Amino acid sequence: MNKQYRHELSSVRGHTSVDDKSDSFFGLKQGVIMWEDLTLRDKVRLFNQWSLVSIVGSILQLFGSLNNLTANSQVLNRQDGSNLLIGLGCMFAWVGLVRYMETSKEYSRLANSLARSMPALGRILLSALPIFMGYACLGTALFWQSNRFSSATECLTTLYSLMFGDMVYDTFHDLGQTPNFFASQLYLYSFIFFSVCVINSLFISVIVDAFNSAKGNNNSGAD
Repeated sequence: MNKQYRHELSSVRGHTSVDDKSDSFFGLKQGVIMWEDLTLRDKVRLFNQWSLVSIVGSILQLFGSLNNLTANSQVLNRQDGSNLLIGLGCMFAWVGLVRYMETSKEYSRLANSLARSMPALGRILLSALPIFMGYACLGTALFWQSNRFSSATECLTTLYSLMFGDMVYDTFHDLGQTPNFFASQLYLYSFIFFSVCVINSLFISVIVDAFNSAKGNNNSGAD
């Protein structure tokens, strides 16, 4: 039993509610935790997530390589599925290198900051998604004459670019040529204010708080 497994098992033991009348849970006589009585979250915590990343990446590369090796030479130029599998496998392999940086307190701040901030970022994304989709539907309905809003895909791409301050002048210029000039100005100003001043600011604040928290833990551990 490795050290990480012992640590997670002790953490699970400390956070799991125990029924004093149940001898089958901890096995009071044997001093063990029964696997069947653990919650799904506790079971997941006992596994190394980085090993799962490596396994998934290896499987993707294996199937992608086998698909290329067994493919007919006449359809090699259409092996988009194999290229996707190999590309994803290589990406997982590179991402898996982050696990070796966790041994250093200086280089592990990125991984720790992402781990601490992802739950809050996910909740912000889910909260902002209905408003973002509402702007996308409104833009496609009002400004379909513009190439930037001619379809749902083009509209989503344009709004995503505007959210990060890209193509702002070009979008204002294009929508200024449409019949709904005042509506386009109100639409763009309100969306840019909502996305840049509110959503991006929330993202930055959450990530900064997570980074400061990870940095503080590293400094306290060094002391």
